[in-house]
This record gives sequence, structure tokens and C-alpha cells, in this order.
Amino acid sequence: MTAAGAGQPTEPTAGGTGRSGRALGWQIATVVLLIAAGVLAYLFFSQRDTGSSDVLGETAESSARAACTLIAQVPEDGFDMSAENNFPEVDRLAAAEALAYLAKDQDDQYAGLYTAIAEPRQVSVAMFAADTPEFAESLARANDACAEIAD
Repeated sequence: MTAAGAGQPTEPTAGGTGRSGRALGWQIATVVLLIAAGVLAYLFFSQRDTGSSDVLGETAESSARAACTLIAQVPEDGFDMSAENNFPEVDRLAAAEALAYLAKDQDDQYAGLYTAIAEPRQVSVAMFAADTPEFAESLARANDACAEIAD
């Protein structure tokens, strides 16, 4: 004995979507993903300006200038490393050192700049103080090295 309606398409049950509902869901998801991929591709390719040296890290010069900008923002008389609100200063020192290292990697002429910019962070870590005469001297040397590349 065969079941009545065997081989006949079934209607979706209450709460179910059936095959056509699932196919529509996949179609909508595919269209959304294609639109998102198109927008991302547009943003990626429209922002690339290979003729500009103003893009951070694109050239050794832009990396060095960014490092010097950060070093110039560190207070000349130092700062209290134990104060909770001075972590941005520590971050500036680390970021400046990383950017100077990038500049050195991109062009060896910035090796001296890297050495000078790395020194204030190294002094502050070694002494766990950034309000000492040693720190102020190392920061002055870093700023002097930055002044030399600006000329």
C-alpha cells in the first residue's frame, strides 16, 4: 500500500519555510555578501595613493617624521611613570621607537635617528623613571636628531 500523495510536492508546515524559503534566504545572503565585498573593494582601492609620501609608514621619511612628531609631544621635563594618567606618555615613547625602527628598516640613513629616539624609552625602562636628568638628556638628544632630519 502506498501513502496518499507520494511523490507529490509537500506544502510547508506552519512555522517551516520549505525549499523556496531556504533558497530565497541564500539568495539574499549572497546579494548582501556581494554588495559588502564591492563596498570593501571600493574603499580599499580608492584609498590607495601610491604617489603620496604623506601616508604613514609608506616611506622612511614619513615614518621618521611621525616618530619625531610623537617624541616632540613628550614633556621636556619628563613625567611621573607611577601616575596612572601618564601611560599615554609611555605609549608615545614606544610608538616613536617603533616608527623610528620602521624608518631605519626602510632606509639605513635613519639608523642614527632610531638610536636617538629609542634612548629615552630605554632610559625610562632601566630607571623606571622618566623625570630624571638622564631622561631629559636622552629626550633632548632625540629632539636634536629630529631637528637634523627636518633640515
